[in-house]
Amino acid sequence: DPLDQTVDGRSLGLGVDPDDIESDDVEGPKRSEDDADADSTAPRQAAGSDSGPGPGTDMAVTLSGACDAATGAAHFPDLCRGLSDGAHAAARTDVGAQLAGFLGGAGDALRNADRVEGTRLALALEAGAERVTEGDDGAHPGSLLAVMSAAADGALDASDAGSDLVEVLVSAAEAGLVELEQGPVADAKLSESGTVDGAAAGFLLVLDSLAAFVSGDPLPEPPRLDREPPTTPSAGAARFSVRGRITPPDPGVELAADLEVVIHELSERSSMERAGGQWIVDATTTLPGAVVEAMSGAGRLSEMHVGLAPGPT
Repeated sequence: DPLDQTVDGRSLGLGVDPDDIESDDVEGPKRSEDDADADSTAPRQAAGSDSGPGPGTDMAVTLSGACDAATGAAHFPDLCRGLSDGAHAAARTDVGAQLAGFLGGAGDALRNADRVEGTRLALALEAGAERVTEGDDGAHPGSLLAVMSAAADGALDASDAGSDLVEVLVSAAEAGLVELEQGPVADAKLSESGTVDGAAAGFLLVLDSLAAFVSGDPLPEPPRLDREPPTTPSAGAARFSVRGRITPPDPGVELAADLEVVIHELSERSSMERAGGQWIVDATTTLPGAVVEAMSGAGRLSEMHVGLAPGPT
């Protein structure tokens, strides 16, 4: 684990000299920065293209490859090299390549460490963000690269204030979340769907998980989308119109995105709009009961309408 508190037989949390971060006196072979830069900028298909995996899938595959390659590492040089090499090998799209580049840059700042505390981690997040955002034009608020940069800035601010490791991680995640929520403000498509950048949200989940591990808190739980997949309706099945308002206990963008995915899968056509602290759902479906069940699981329902949809059945 990248933050295993017994890595190299030392405890995380106290005293580090930031001046040795750029040192190259590392045992064993390692990837050069030029190699890592070449890997992170090599042409790859866009996430979500017809021939490639979606951004969430590639994030998961890339991170899994990184962890598999780093399993068994007993020292930071091996750990950092494994995370970087495994991620670069597993990445299939631009999103995975960006995550791999970030891990490579962060690894350069950590590979000579004997322990990690707030200052060291903040500098690692900064190095990771700089590795992949150097050519970014900053024109895409809420994107993966923008969230990486914001998280690094938040970590540095906390480190400058003398915060400890957990506080630096929390500050990074909070700053990243603020940036993530700028996506729907700047992107009309995200605003209309009530969603955020999936890759950026996945990156924040990694930070949240690290913070939970280091602090001893429970790890974040994935959304509960464990319903049985709906059976494909037979031709001529009746089509229903389902409309209504939902008042969720927490109108956050992640919960809205989860609900929208479920309703989309259950419907032939669907839309979900925000109105203050409510969500307005309008769906055409052959499975009205399942749609209503999904809506009721997300909050209190009001102004519900369920009826036969116009047109041929």
